Amino acid sequence: MEIYVNKVAVVTGASSGIGAGLSKELAKRGCIVIGLARRMDRLMSLSDEIKRHPEAYKGEFYPMQCDITNEEHLEEAFSKIRIDYGVPWILINNAGSVVLKPFLEMDGASFDSVVNTNAKALFLATKLAVKLMTDNGVPGHILNINSILGQYSLISNRNLPYCGSKHMARVLSEGIREMMIHKKLNVKISNISPGLVRTEMTEPVPTLKSSLSTMLSTEEVVKACMCILDTPPNVLIAFAFLIACVVALPEPKTPNSVAEEPVAAPSELLEGQASAREKKQALYPYGYGAYPYSHYSTYPYSGYPYSSYPYNSGYPYSYAYSYYDDGKYYPGKYEKATAYKGYPYSYPGAYPYYPYNYYY
Repeated sequence: MEIYVNKVAVVTGASSGIGAGLSKELAKRGCIVIGLARRMDRLMSLSDEIKRHPEAYKGEFYPMQCDITNEEHLEEAFSKIRIDYGVPWILINNAGSVVLKPFLEMDGASFDSVVNTNAKALFLATKLAVKLMTDNGVPGHILNINSILGQYSLISNRNLPYCGSKHMARVLSEGIREMMIHKKLNVKISNISPGLVRTEMTEPVPTLKSSLSTMLSTEEVVKACMCILDTPPNVLIAFAFLIACVVALPEPKTPNSVAEEPVAAPSELLEGQASAREKKQALYPYGYGAYPYSHYSTYPYSGYPYSSYPYNSGYPYSYAYSYYDDGKYYPGKYEKATAYKGYPYSYPGAYPYYPYNYYY
């Protein structure tokens, strides 16, 4: 698209995964892409790949080594970008970090590394980009790659800094957007919150192998991001959710007809292997992670329709606190939730005019 030709785009965490994919796609469309990351060898490999295929790339890619958690490094990087390449039109805050440790074993350095990468760097880079854009009259667009865990927390004590940092990133984005609207600054800020994505960050976790069928590919996230960037200036996508899922549902039924059907006993559910998802869905189509009458926020079902957001604790046969922690799976207890006296089949506190959902 011509709107990208010769426009300067800055991508953090460009050395691999979503960042590398976005850098390539922006270069294909004609952008002058500056990729920021600490691993210069990876950035150079990406640059060489783009240079080898000039027929596929209208734009260019320039690697720049930078520790985005260091304010001085970021200031130097944006100053160099302004002088050497021009004012950024696009900033993609993509860099992310996760440390999986139980809460009681998490040290301060690990906590800081996650929060500084996922939240502090986003804040600093956005501030520098907005200042350059507004001072030079550039109608910029800032896209933050958040996470579904920035909307709710996975029931685990091993990723608390990650969840907290992604919530912080969401709040920062909302606050910065409100400031720009109030000051009538011509800069858009958008957020996308993918579910589980097959990237270098998730590859080392062996327990994720069982959820490959419901993981997003890097290409799928890149396409969604480009769709957001393609929107005209007067269209704002504040938050976009991107979830991969496998859905196996019976014929549609009304809530009343569902209530009249027999449901297998909890003891049957707990027999056999806890990871046999298809078998359990067949036995419990309305009570084991099956949209829309379920609560299932355990890993690896971390996104819609296998999540606590937004279809949660509805039908009384579907409430269970299952979770995955410390390398062990805890399936919870599926019970007939007669004690849940929402309106009329939901957890207490359910939004009164939407009877089959739990409303946070």
